[in-house]
Amino acid sequence: MPVMPVLPEAPGISAMDNAPRSVPGFGQLLMSGLHEVDASSRAATSAMTAFAAGEQISPHELVIGMEQARLSMQLAVEVRNRMVEAYQELTRMQI
Repeated sequence: MPVMPVLPEAPGISAMDNAPRSVPGFGQLLMSGLHEVDASSRAATSAMTAFAAGEQISPHELVIGMEQARLSMQLAVEVRNRMVEAYQELTRMQI
């Protein structure tokens, strides 16, 4: 005796399951994250330079940009620390 589903399957879901997915690799995710950190740092540096040159930049925007750059760098350093810890843990494992 066949079992009938409680809810009919939505036609769009099965089509999405069969579609090939493009999932970025771990290296690509790291590189894109590093590019974002670099872009944030460059934007903060250019804003500081423009502010020092006397251009009309709000001090609030300058401080916010600098904090964003600092936080993104902190995140990158923490990710690196966690990766080093994971590598060290793997090297301590006995096979």
